[in-house]
Amino acid sequence: MKPITPGEAEAKRADKIPAIVIEAVNNLIQEKWDGYSAKFCDVDVAREIDALATKRKQDAVILGLPNVAPIYEKFGWSVKCLRAIATRHDGSSMVFNYQYEFMRGQ
Repeated sequence: MKPITPGEAEAKRADKIPAIVIEAVNNLIQEKWDGYSAKFCDVDVAREIDALATKRKQDAVILGLPNVAPIYEKFGWSVKCLRAIATRHDGSSMVFNYQYEFMRGQ
């Protein structure tokens, strides 16, 4: 047995992110998109997850928001996470922008 690489660890973690989290983030990107970026906080993600679960009459117990940045970066997004101190509210914010290198390749 050999030690796991950072890439393998991230891939294993990404596989464990519930689909409802990805759907919530997708919804928020669409809702907040201004043509250049979409900015929202983890509280918004939690509310969106709750709304989706309620709509489906499901329970959604997710302890802490998983790091979705690596997944979205693979699909052409540049994701910046800002801490609560910098964003003036409870929780941290995420900012989604196009990855310019990704866009040039298309």
